[in-house]
Amino acid sequence: MKRKQIIKYILLAIIIMASFVGCSQEGESYQEGDEEKGVTLYYLNPEGTKLLEYWFEYEEIPEDTKEAVGVIIEQLKQSPDLSKYKAVITENMGFHKVKVEDSYVSLDFNTGYGKLDMATEVLCRGAIVKSITQLPKVNNVEITMNGQPITDRDGKVLGIMNSESFIMDASDLSSYGTYGEVNIYFADTKGEKLVKYQTQLDTGSNVSMEQKVIEQLIKGPDSERYRATIPEGTKVIKTSVKDGICYVDLNRKFLEGVADVSDEVTIYSIVNSLVELPNINKVQFTIEGERVAKYRETIAFDGMFERNLELIKGE
Repeated sequence: MKRKQIIKYILLAIIIMASFVGCSQEGESYQEGDEEKGVTLYYLNPEGTKLLEYWFEYEEIPEDTKEAVGVIIEQLKQSPDLSKYKAVITENMGFHKVKVEDSYVSLDFNTGYGKLDMATEVLCRGAIVKSITQLPKVNNVEITMNGQPITDRDGKVLGIMNSESFIMDASDLSSYGTYGEVNIYFADTKGEKLVKYQTQLDTGSNVSMEQKVIEQLIKGPDSERYRATIPEGTKVIKTSVKDGICYVDLNRKFLEGVADVSDEVTIYSIVNSLVELPNINKVQFTIEGERVAKYRETIAFDGMFERNLELIKGE
């Protein structure tokens, strides 16, 4: 009798396990082993309040980045299932064209894009950027409207974005706001020392704090008492923070340096500014995804950088 009961329980356990496996496979569009022939796309839920992942399978993605982006754009224009997903690129947004430069993609829309309400615009933009950056050769995306960079609700240019720049739920939009005063470092008028500069940063686009800091340095100071330290045309490809280390990936323009500003000041304007943030202790640079041994043949550039107080004027 006991033996029959044991067999009965074993059979019951097998049936329960099988039912869980079946539900899991039916409820997910991603299948183990499909990574080589598919990509994760992002759509709105039917209510338009959050982003949903969808596994899009393809036979062969074009090797040309512009063509590959075109494939993704066409998919985002249509819902894979109207009862579950809502398209994120509508006809009213007036998509114009794709431009590929270095490792980022620029997408241009007409004025219809600017008529989206704030919550919808943030989520649609997030879906577009997160979907396109799934492609292996794309790290960042910039969205423009009639050739001009789009701005946040306060009129600030959003610039280049990556997959980590966005939330997934519109309910978190209330967290968008001003970080308050932060310290960043520009060069003095001689380009030999760093000078503290207080500014107020706002992440209306939910861009990471470290990326905002670097973008402010790229933008440059608004006073003749300071000098810009970052070469014009430098772009932030990607930033991330782990265990107190900020990983910064820039395009090759950064390697050109700034006339009459020392290379050391250029590097430590970024390092000292980032280390002002409470979650960052060190900085690691890469250029377009690769470590570079030396910066302009003058400074070892492939190691970790810590705050340099000796370069700060008056300290």
